[in-house]
Amino acid sequence: MWSLNHADIVMQLLAAAERLLALTGDAVTLCPNFGASTLEGA
Repeated sequence: MWSLNHADIVMQLLAAAERLLALTGDAVTLCPNFGASTLEGA
């Protein structure tokens, strides 16, 4: 089992990657099952 000590930083990293992909024309949609709400309690 594992947990995240810095879930907010991980979410910022994923959001930045999502923005970069959108800017390059490779937009993605993150899975709603594994969004911010699932990391908040980690």
